[in-house]
This record gives sequence, structure tokens and C-alpha cells, in this order.
Amino acid sequence: MLVITPKTSPEIIVEWLDYGANDVIEEPIHRNVLLARVRNLLRLFAHVSQEDEEVIVVHDLKVNLRSRRVSRAGEYLVLTPKEYELLEFLARHVNEACPRRVILREVWGYDLDFAMDTNVVDVYIKHLRVKVDKGKDIKLIHTVRGIGYMLHTK
Repeated sequence: MLVITPKTSPEIIVEWLDYGANDVIEEPIHRNVLLARVRNLLRLFAHVSQEDEEVIVVHDLKVNLRSRRVSRAGEYLVLTPKEYELLEFLARHVNEACPRRVILREVWGYDLDFAMDTNVVDVYIKHLRVKVDKGKDIKLIHTVRGIGYMLHTK
């Protein structure tokens, strides 16, 4: 976090830094100094984020397990929390046929007796297909007849 503040006391600057700011700049700001500080922070965090990332890649789909961000062909997808959990589950089991009952147990925590009476997985898969596969030549979410669903490229 970069804080830009009007002229202030050293105590306030220390307070910002103690709260987690990465840098504090007082106004007036020289443009070149601001750009140099931003470049410095970008270098610092680009290195850290690459080390801390845990990403599952399936074709051009990237599921970042730490940030819970998903992108396809470089475009970030807006998923609900449950859509993300379902996609993460499929990504962790890429190229495996995942039965609906297992998905319901692992993603929703549903009791297996109740699972026979719901189509919640089918509904969420439909939503994911719109967000992940719509308009793409290569479809990643596939139905495995009589079993469930699979994430893979053909």
C-alpha cells in the first residue's frame, strides 16, 4: 500500500507504516520520484507474489489457490464463492470423472442421502460453463454421462 498524504508529522508517517503501508509520500510529489517509488514497490511485490502463488493451470485456465482468482486466456473471471469452490475442486481433479455425489459431499458438505434429491451441481456447472467456456473454441468443462463432470481439454 502506498500512502500519499499532505505534509504531516513524523508520528503520523510512523503510524501509517505501523498499520502496514509499504511507503508514505508527502505532498507535493515530484512525478519522477512517485514513479520510481511505484516501480520499486512493483519489483518488490512481483517477486513475492510469484513465490507465494500456487496455481493450477488447465490449458489457458489459471486457478490461483491462494488469491482465489481465476483467469481464462488472461481475462479474470468473476465467480461467486461457491462457483470458485466447484471450479477449484474440478481443477484439483483435472482429467478425473468427478461423480455428482462426491462433488456434493466435498464442495457443499451435503449428506449423501440428501444428495440424490438435488440438481445443485448441474445448476452450478451451467453457470460455470457460461463464465469459463462461453465463446471459447476449446471447452474445458465436460459432462461424463451417468457419472458427473470433468475438467480437461479434449
